[in-house]
Amino acid sequence: MARRLFAILPVIAALLVGRAAAQDRDQQWDRCRLYDERGKPRPGTSPDVAIGACTTIIQAGKETAPNLAIVLMARGVAYRYKGQHERAIQDFDQALRLDPNFAAAYNNRGLAEDDKGLYERAIQDYDQALRLDPSYAVAFYNRGNAYGNKGQYDRAIQDYDQALRLRPEDPAGWNGRCWARALANRLPEALGDCNQALRLRAGDANALDSRGLVYLKMRSPDLALADYDAALKSDPKRAHWLYGRSLARRMKGDRAGADADLAGALRGDPGIVAKYATYGVPGS
Repeated sequence: MARRLFAILPVIAALLVGRAAAQDRDQQWDRCRLYDERGKPRPGTSPDVAIGACTTIIQAGKETAPNLAIVLMARGVAYRYKGQHERAIQDFDQALRLDPNFAAAYNNRGLAEDDKGLYERAIQDYDQALRLDPSYAVAFYNRGNAYGNKGQYDRAIQDYDQALRLRPEDPAGWNGRCWARALANRLPEALGDCNQALRLRAGDANALDSRGLVYLKMRSPDLALADYDAALKSDPKRAHWLYGRSLARRMKGDRAGADADLAGALRGDPGIVAKYATYGVPGS
C-alpha cells in the first residue's frame, strides 16, 4: 500500500502543478479584460493591470493565433483607455494580422483613430467591421459618431437609426441621435430622442448636455439652464457644460453668471468657443 501511495505522489504533484498553471493562466486572462461583456469597466481592474496581464500572456507564447489576437485587442483597449493611441493601434494591427476577420478589432482600431481625429480612417475600419458583422450595433453607433465629428449629420443619423434598430434600449444611441439631430436643426425630433435617452438612463449627464443644447437652439434658456445645472453636478469643471450654461445665463440676462461660467469653461478648454461656434447656437 505504501509503495502504491509513493508511486502516485509524483502524478498528484504533476496534476497540482498543472492545475496551478491553469489557474494562473485563467487569472491572467481575467485581469487582461478591462471591460465586461456589456462594455462596462470591470471592478477591481485598471488599464495598467490589464496591460501587465495581457503582456504576460503574450510573452508566455502558449496561445493559439485566434486567442493571441483576442489578447492583443484587449491590451490595445487598455492602451487606448490610457490615451496611448499609437500603442493601441499597433496592438490592433497585430491582432488583425493574426485574425483578418476580427470585427471587434476593426471597431476598436476605429475608436483609437477617431480619438486622434483620423475620422476617414476610422470610418473605413467601422465599414469593415460592419461588412464582417452586419448586426454590430456598436460599430453603427461609433461610425455615427465619426460622421458627426466630420459634420455629416444626416449620415450620422442614418447610422444611429441602424444602431437603435438593433439595440433600442441603448440610451447612448438615443443620445447620439439627439445630438446629431440638434446640430442638423431637427429640434423637435432631437428633443424626443434626448427625452427617451433620459427615460432609459435617468440623470445621464451627457444626455442632459445634449438636451441643454436643444433647448438653447429652441431659445428656452430656463430649461437649458436646468439641464446644465443637473449635468454639472456630476462634473462641475466640465468645459462643454459650463459654456452651455454660460450661454443660457446670457440669454436670461445674467451677465455676471455667464462671465463666470465662460471663464471656467476656457480654463478647461481654451478652444470651447470655437467648438460651440459650429453648433449654430444663438449668441455663441
